[in-house]
Amino acid sequence: MTELSKTDRDNLWKELKLSWASLKRGSSANEAQKTAAKTRINEIQDELGLDKTDWEVPYQKGQVSKTSGGSAAGSTSIGTESIQKALDAILNRCREIQEEQTKMRADMNRFDATIATLIPTQKEAA
Repeated sequence: MTELSKTDRDNLWKELKLSWASLKRGSSANEAQKTAAKTRINEIQDELGLDKTDWEVPYQKGQVSKTSGGSAAGSTSIGTESIQKALDAILNRCREIQEEQTKMRADMNRFDATIATLIPTQKEAA
């Protein structure tokens, strides 16, 4: 799986939400559109490293839906693969935050240097 940029991941999440919306009960989507949405949902889940939804399992009210990865959303028994995916996501986000902080620090240092050249020090003013 290739590394996705934050923008790409955000766009995939938006598309995933829109695809799920077409499957809602009040949606005006026809069966062909719903089938296409299910296919696209699984593709996006795969690109994002999520467990794919098993569309063959019938809906039962009050039960947690199962994914093809074998884990249930909200279940307390989590497999090693799910833990690894979660840790990878956390580490990727931490790396992104560190990169953003490094850029901000560089900008702040540049601003401080600019301000220092524009504002005379007290010794020079006296």
